[in-house]
Amino acid sequence: MGWRVGVTTTFPVPVDPKYAEPTSDSPYITGAWDDQAHLTVESAEPATEFTLYTVLWPERGPQPRSARTSLQSPGTLTIERPDGQTDVLTLSDSSLVLK
Repeated sequence: MGWRVGVTTTFPVPVDPKYAEPTSDSPYITGAWDDQAHLTVESAEPATEFTLYTVLWPERGPQPRSARTSLQSPGTLTIERPDGQTDVLTLSDSSLVLK
């Protein structure tokens, strides 16, 4: 199965100014909005089911580090984290185990 993948570093829809600029009548402003990476993945062909793993490692800075992943076998994903730790995620029809 093929995938269509896109990554952007801006919000796909501009942030509403009422959430971006603090005013005396907008107490829900909690901080500044920073650009973020956004991943979009779509299957190229219709399917009745599929498994999609997503590994997120939120980090700020001009050169964020990313996690490395590898699919060891169907249902087992190895994740080498930027902090030097390794996780193994095993998914079956009846369980999800993270070691």
